[in-house]
Amino acid sequence: MPNPTEPAAVAGAAVCDLFAQELKTPVQLDDVIEQLPNIESVRFMRILTRIEDHFGIVLDDEAVFAVATVGELAQIVAEPSSGTHA
Repeated sequence: MPNPTEPAAVAGAAVCDLFAQELKTPVQLDDVIEQLPNIESVRFMRILTRIEDHFGIVLDDEAVFAVATVGELAQIVAEPSSGTHA
């Protein structure tokens, strides 16, 4: 079981929460982003902006659009080299 204070666990919980707030539905790390209810491009961009603001980073567009699941996106957020700190 992962330590809930590790950066990946913290990022995962926060990313799931930010998705859930925007989509008004529970979100899990293994959820496929394109299959989430009510997801559309504008909402996804809003979620990405909220993630960047929450973590104080700028996500790499290519890395973001290469992921399939919420958990893969959270891994990018948790890796210091994946985003530029604002």
